[in-house]
Amino acid sequence: MLCIFCGRFSDALLCPLCSEELQKQSYAYRFSGRCPTCSRPLQDVAYPCPFCLKGFQAYGSYTGIVSALLNQFKAGAEKPLSRVFTSLYIPMLATIEKPLLIPIPASKKGFSDRGFDQMLLICRMLTKRIGYPSLRLLVQKGEGQSKFLSLAERKERHTLTLLPLDTRVRTYKDAGHTFVLLDDICTSGSTLATGRALLAQGYGIEARSLVIAMV
Repeated sequence: MLCIFCGRFSDALLCPLCSEELQKQSYAYRFSGRCPTCSRPLQDVAYPCPFCLKGFQAYGSYTGIVSALLNQFKAGAEKPLSRVFTSLYIPMLATIEKPLLIPIPASKKGFSDRGFDQMLLICRMLTKRIGYPSLRLLVQKGEGQSKFLSLAERKERHTLTLLPLDTRVRTYKDAGHTFVLLDDICTSGSTLATGRALLAQGYGIEARSLVIAMV
């Protein structure tokens, strides 16, 4: 088979060179500093840890091979890349106690264009591979895609809403699960902030959030 990114012959979806390059783009590889509280990578230890402060962590920046693969996955509808991105969430989730996954849903247009909801697909793969439970608690109410909006428009226009209240949430809360929003890209942070606010209002949940790339 051929590497899905560079086209070299490969025994895996990504060849060893591209896999190594993807690893080198991670914050864990690029940043030597670590948070003294949670041990997550920090670009500068003089600044607050995003996870300790806001419950937020990203795998890396939206640059290089990370942005190229995400574009292939979403705009190019390369569904097999879900396996690559699923693997990137696993080390981040391993540091969270009893994570329960909540996917940020795709827009209606995004789903129509690519034929699948990328975060729902990744959550299902994480459930199958690792056993993490997941719940669909959110839905997109708008027709458009936020990638076409300016930062100011993203902050003003919230397209997320809660689905009808799910009675299973109380069971997972009582069992001590940590609720974790999963998304692929964080640009302004407004979508994740809206998701956390909706979960807090609807269920009294203080959710964490993980993404692949930070713009």
